[in-house]
Amino acid sequence: MSDLYHQMMQQFAEERQRYHQRPTASVAIRFDGVEKTLDGRKVLDGVDLVIPSGKITAIIGMSGGGKSVTLKHIVGLMQPDRGEVWIGAQRLGQLSGRRLNQLRQRFSMMFQSSALFDSLNVLDNVAFPLRERRLLDESMIMARVERALSQVSLTGMGHKFPDELSGGMMKRVALARALVTEPEFLLLDEPTAGLDPIIEHSIHALVCATYLRTRYTTVMISHAVPEIFRWCHHVIVLHQGKVLAAGSSMAITETEHPVVRQFIRGELQGPIKII
Repeated sequence: MSDLYHQMMQQFAEERQRYHQRPTASVAIRFDGVEKTLDGRKVLDGVDLVIPSGKITAIIGMSGGGKSVTLKHIVGLMQPDRGEVWIGAQRLGQLSGRRLNQLRQRFSMMFQSSALFDSLNVLDNVAFPLRERRLLDESMIMARVERALSQVSLTGMGHKFPDELSGGMMKRVALARALVTEPEFLLLDEPTAGLDPIIEHSIHALVCATYLRTRYTTVMISHAVPEIFRWCHHVIVLHQGKVLAAGSSMAITETEHPVVRQFIRGELQGPIKII
């Protein structure tokens, strides 16, 4: 591995340690008693959580535990049946129309499936959100796109189409598209889903390098346990619609909570009944 990679890992490890020792940061996003029922099932059951500003937060838990629904509430794609979602000092439930769209422009999302347009090449896929906003001329858009592709090590790949890309390259394009708008909040929905361990590691390293360069408040849903604990400051554990634990990534790995401990260790024996 390169010296640059080792320096990055050392820097981030030191940041994680400092956050563990003194887990203080301003609040970027807050849920107060959020409830959501879908198809007769309570997916979020009185969720109280805080996402710290300027940190990487991982939301983990069993499938169906409410992680993706939480992400949709953050950007206002879903509204709670009860409770409140706050983005800084703004209560999301009070926003609609133009004001809600303005708030959403502070976010970018990298989707689990990458969600690239098959009919567009890499360059046009990455340029898409900027062209939709119509705030920049084409020369400025192309400059941003080339910069974003460079940041994910895809310089010179703009002419390729999604069906010409590997799974890992598609994830990189999706990340470049999320970065090109220069957001305040970066949301990542299972950024390493379906990847082999080596490519998974490379995507996590890329997300970490992006964070160290930009300091965006980053929220990442992940099943990559225990790997994910190396790549975030803060962890929220969701289980059956409730927050079971929240704290620094190092604190969560040391927890004695039986459900959380069983989940992060992948043990068959314990309160979570699988078979």
